[in-house]
Amino acid sequence: MDIETYLSFVVPSDWTLITPSLRPVGHAVLWHKYVAGLILIGNCTDSPLAQHDDALAEHIANNLTTIFPAPSRCADIETRALSGPGINGRSVFFRLDFGPDTPLLTGEVYAAVVHTGAQRWFVGWLGDSSAPVDIEDAQILAESLRPYEDTSHTNAPSDPVLDRHRADQPKTDEPHRTETFQLPRPEVLAQLSEMFRDDAPTR
Repeated sequence: MDIETYLSFVVPSDWTLITPSLRPVGHAVLWHKYVAGLILIGNCTDSPLAQHDDALAEHIANNLTTIFPAPSRCADIETRALSGPGINGRSVFFRLDFGPDTPLLTGEVYAAVVHTGAQRWFVGWLGDSSAPVDIEDAQILAESLRPYEDTSHTNAPSDPVLDRHRADQPKTDEPHRTETFQLPRPEVLAQLSEMFRDDAPTR
């Protein structure tokens, strides 16, 4: 369970949930122990496209392509329907070909949107030809997203870590809104992971 997002999910093998100083409110960041790459997880319920999982997944994927610093052409596009206990959604994956005049590795982008009722969450996975996106693991991750069960009004045991997190939150009558995650533009994908390396466990 990730306290910042109030979500539970299955973390892919060799990926670690981290809390870097640049982590935005309401988003989870996963960092790989050994290779370049980044996974982002967050809430997208308030998006204007929230009623259309396929359009929203494509919109998120297109936004993630702006992280790569050179113009590119999408190739090997693959879309999938997602489903799990109580959730459904859509995903899109494609590779980015930067052309023969650019010394960049082929980029890879995966985005998924899943929903239960009116709640929606996204997964964004960035990779390249040296650290490719594992589409099967990405699907397992997306289909595992669940809202964390709030036990504060039940007879079930409370979570002391979550209780402390609630106590630290400012009191407000305004509904919570997730901030937009604006990622920087690294020269190569490896630099994106390096930004968080000081906060990540060492090998």
